[in-house]
This record gives sequence, structure tokens and C-alpha cells, in this order.
Amino acid sequence: MMSSFSWDAFKPFLTYRYILLGLAVRLLISPLFAHAFDMTNLTKVAEYLYYQGVFKFNIGYPLYAYLLLVGFYFPAYLFTDDIFFFGQPFTLLEKFFIKLPSNISDLFIAYVLFLIMKKLGKDRYAMPVALFYWFNPMSLFISSVWGMFDSVATVFALLSVYHFTEGRRVLSAVELGIGFGVKVHPIILLPLFIVFLWREGKREIRKFLLAFSIPAAASILPITTIQYNTTFHYYSYGFFPSNLLSVSRVTDIYQLFDPNMTYRALLYRFSTYFFYMGTRGGTELVLFGILYLLFFWFLWKTEFFNKKLSLEIKPLTLCASAVYLIYFLSFPRISPNYFIWILPFLLIMFPTGKLERIMLLLINFIPFAYIFLQSSFFYYVNQNYSVYGQSMGLAIAGGFLFSLSCIFVFQALFKEEILTLKPFRRVYQFFEKFPARRRKLLFVSSLISMFLVILITVNANGVYWWGYPITFSVSLEYPELPLGLQLVILLLFLTLAPLAVAIAPTLQSVNGNVRRWRWELGILIAALSSFTVITCIILWTTIPYINTSSSFFFGWVPVFGALRSLCENGGIITSALLLIACVTGLDLLFRLPKQGTNENEANKRITKLGKKVTPH
Repeated sequence: MMSSFSWDAFKPFLTYRYILLGLAVRLLISPLFAHAFDMTNLTKVAEYLYYQGVFKFNIGYPLYAYLLLVGFYFPAYLFTDDIFFFGQPFTLLEKFFIKLPSNISDLFIAYVLFLIMKKLGKDRYAMPVALFYWFNPMSLFISSVWGMFDSVATVFALLSVYHFTEGRRVLSAVELGIGFGVKVHPIILLPLFIVFLWREGKREIRKFLLAFSIPAAASILPITTIQYNTTFHYYSYGFFPSNLLSVSRVTDIYQLFDPNMTYRALLYRFSTYFFYMGTRGGTELVLFGILYLLFFWFLWKTEFFNKKLSLEIKPLTLCASAVYLIYFLSFPRISPNYFIWILPFLLIMFPTGKLERIMLLLINFIPFAYIFLQSSFFYYVNQNYSVYGQSMGLAIAGGFLFSLSCIFVFQALFKEEILTLKPFRRVYQFFEKFPARRRKLLFVSSLISMFLVILITVNANGVYWWGYPITFSVSLEYPELPLGLQLVILLLFLTLAPLAVAIAPTLQSVNGNVRRWRWELGILIAALSSFTVITCIILWTTIPYINTSSSFFFGWVPVFGALRSLCENGGIITSALLLIACVTGLDLLFRLPKQGTNENEANKRITKLGKKVTPH
């Protein structure tokens, strides 16, 4: 078994045809698209340094993020181009080089997942799991289209877990500190490492903390001394804005028009006390800390520490996944790109049998769908297309389902521990009497019913329907719901959610027939082809008018005739096609044999796939 990071081990992986194909796709689309707000802030930081010689740290992240940004911007400065594709305010080279660290990090995440599967003895899963992350719609979209660098911090968090279980504790701590210096979220894993080191004594703990503190402190101290006189006024949220303290300096009206990915957006819309108690003065940190402590109490109560507290990658990864899920549930503003933090750890859990296929598909699909429920694909082409397909009501309902999916995944990961508690065991035994098909039908129908009820209720309460397919905006008065209706909504949450939670652990992953791959591949190709054709038609027709006064006069659709209807509804059409491609693509990537089964043809394909890139 080889777990080396040497070039001889990495070269066969890098030169594998599907890895090269994914790299080509990422590098091709990176210069074409961008998230307008985020990319504006990133490019401004580098432009101030290179063109004005001024240090303007306005992106709200630690020092290493700044160094990474200005370092990779240098080629764009050296070979300045004047090509502004799709009318965006960023040149091709700016988008390409700013996204390069994220694309490289995604490649290394895929490789580390490959090595971890080898380490766990799951050779036949090694390359499929790596390819699942490499071609995952979320990782590809966030790094190559959106332009965020979450994967850079995530690769250091993943490397830290990997090297910790290899016995290289100092290296693990340094990597965790560097990850913290890029984007703060890896620090929430620090208590886990301390707990897993507890039996080795205080000396090992002190050594780990010291090794972590040096790179972490080096990323904080320079910023804290100059932060207040260098941040832009419109983005001066403070040091921890998009990681650990996002709400205390953000107004209520901002949250109203920027719904988050948690069910607390729903509570906010209903002006309930349950929301406000966690959104003032950083009290969400307190809530996160309480849930964190309750999680450790749960592990102690179920004797998890006695059975599984070992320096192996499975228990540590299991707990790391849980910590990120707790974060998602406790904070009121969770951006879809945050899902990249947990995705590699969930992929490690899948081949071990801890996470069933339907749960992984669900939690992977919702953040991608959420992006296009809140803003259509055209927002990433040019921000002036932002009204093509927007609906805040859909986004809030989708965010509520994301919270539920976090609960489902948590109970799936800790199914054995949960079933040691008598109430949960009785509920599990009750639903186990039903046939698997009926349980799956109840599970899906409960999710759909919650989505529809929330969608209708939220819009009735004054959420604006923006854009299309409803081709006009409705500005309703924002009334405060009576207490009785609030209680009905909360009762809905307290009844339907546990129903789905109780059903979820009993669902069994069924590996589909290999012949279905052809049908899904056909749907994937058809959806992507249709998306490409429709997008090209809309862009060819409307790009000349974007960023001009004509676009305002014609209501963002400056064309007449047959193409007007296509352009008006282009956002929702292209979003639907991308979601179809996403779900079929994820399902294709998940066609993995369940451990212990005998799908001969599938096993042969996957075994052959893994052997081609096994490092020697």
C-alpha cells in the first residue's frame, strides 16, 4: 500500500485520462465566468497592490488568503490583456489566474481522497471517489465558475487529518494552521485533534497547539494591526465575516434580501424569537459552542470514545463531518460554497458504509440547486442578468431542506450510537416494519411536502417573487404573522422533520443496473447540449445591450419576436437544465458497488479503473 506524496506516486494519477479531462474542462471555463461581487473584491485587492502600490486588505480573510491572491494575480499583471468576455468587468487572465489556486487544490483533494481509499483498503473505490470529487458539480462550479477559494483551506484541513492519522502530528498541526490562515473554518477541527491526543498526554497536546499557533498567529497579527484603516467601507464586516461571525454586523434588511442556507431563514421570515436569540452580538458562536459540547456529551454517553477513540482515519473523519454539520445547523448565514468544506470527509465515509447513497446524493444536490434557485446561471456570466430566474421564496425553501439534509446525514453517520438510545431505537423498529419501497416513498413525499408548504407560506408572508417564469415582480406588504400561524409552521417542522429523520436510517442503498448508465449518460449529454445551445442564443442576442441604457428601457430583455420569450425565461430554463445535468451526473458518479455485493460488470470496470493509476 502506497501513501506517498512523491512525484513517482502522483504522476500516474495526474496523467490518467479522466483527471486530464477534468483539468482541461476546469481551465477552459475558468476565464469565462465569475461571481460578480466576490470576484470584484478579489481583483480589487490585487489591483491596488500592483497598479497603485497600496496594501488594501478588504476581502475579510487572514493573511495567507491575501498572499495567495496577489501571488497568483502576478501573471495577469505581467501579461495584461484587454479581453472582457461576456461584458464582465474582469479580463480573461484575471479570472483564470485568480481561480488557479482553487483548481489546483481540488486536484490535490482528489488525490488525497485516492490515497485515503488505498489506506483504508478500499482500492476499488479509490479512483471513483477521487473522480466523484474532481467532477462534482459543486467543486467544479465553486472553483471554476464562481471563483471562491474554499477548496484551498479544505485541502489543508484534509491533509491535516490524513497526516495526523499517519503519526506526523507536527506537520498535521502546521497544515491546520495554514488552512486557518487561508479561511478560518479549519479551526473548528482543533478540539477534535486535542480529544484524540488526550490519551497520549499533555506534552503531545502542547506540541500540537504550538505547531498550530505559529502559522495561525502569523496569519492574524499583521491584519489586526491595519484592518481598520484599509478595509473598504462597504465590506468592513470585521475579521471573521464569512467564516465564524457573519451576522453581528449585518443588518436585518441585508438578511431579508440575502436568505441563507439554513432553516433559520424561515424563522427569520416569521419574526420568531428562536431566530433572533441567535443573531445578535455573535451569539451564534455561543449556540455553536453549546451544540459542540452536546456532541461530545453524546459521544461520551454512547461510549463512542471507549470503542472508537483511536488514531485512525475513520473515527476522526466521522467526527470532523459531524462538526461541520453542527456548524451548518447553528449559524444563520451559510453560503452554498461552504459545502466544499465537508464534501471530502463525506466521501471518505461513503465507501465505509457509514453514509448511504441517497443521503449523500441529497446533501450534495441541494447546495447546487440552491445556487440556481436564488440566482440563475446568467448571474455568473454578467451580474446584469441577475433577474433572469430569481426567486427568494424558492431559495428559503431550499435552504430549509439543506438544514434537514444535515440532520439526516448526522443521524446516518452515527446510526449505531443513536440506536443505543431507547426512544430512537423504538422509532427505528417501528419504521423497519414497513417495506423499503414504502419507506423511501414516505421519505421523498415528506421532503416535497415540506418544500411546497414553506414555499407557499413564505411567499404569502411577503417574500418577493423576482424575475421569471413569473414575468413581473410582486411587492407585497410584509405583515407579521399571527402567533397562531407561527406555531403551525413550527409544529410542521416538529412533526414532518422527525418523520423523515426516523425513516432515513432505514433506507437501503440499491445499486442500479449498469445498463441504466447509458440512459443517464444520454440525459446528461442532452441536458448539457440543450443548455449550451440555449445559453449561446440568449447571450448572442442580448450581450450587445448589456451595460447600456437600452437594457434598462427594455426591462433587461432588449429583443422582440420569437426570441423574446426565450430570453425572458432563459434563466429558469437554463437553471432547470443544469439541475437535471447535476442530478444525473451525480448519480452516474455514484454508480459504485456496495461493499460485499457482487455486481460483476460494475466491479470489473471499477477495479480496472483503479489499477491503472495505482502508484508503484
